[in-house]
Amino acid sequence: MYGVVVANDGTEQIPDAGITYGKHTLRFGNVMPKGSTGYGTVTLPIPDEVTVVWRQKSGREFEKQVLVKSLVPRPSKFTGDIWLRLKDDGSVTLEIKK
Repeated sequence: MYGVVVANDGTEQIPDAGITYGKHTLRFGNVMPKGSTGYGTVTLPIPDEVTVVWRQKSGREFEKQVLVKSLVPRPSKFTGDIWLRLKDDGSVTLEIKK
């Protein structure tokens, strides 16, 4: 089991964000600037990559493919948190916290 966290590293509110891999989607509610929200217990296998979609309060929408599994140490035994940091320019940074 591991956690998944979406962090808003931008300056604009994100009223809607989601992560999709395979047939699974994790939805995240309102994420304030410099704030974060997440799922503490995910039992699905860590995917090779995820699609991250989010919408800023201004209406700007983003969609990014992010590699995950290759960046996670020992993915089959990983029990930390996978952070996806969303930026105002539409980029996503992956951060692994044990």
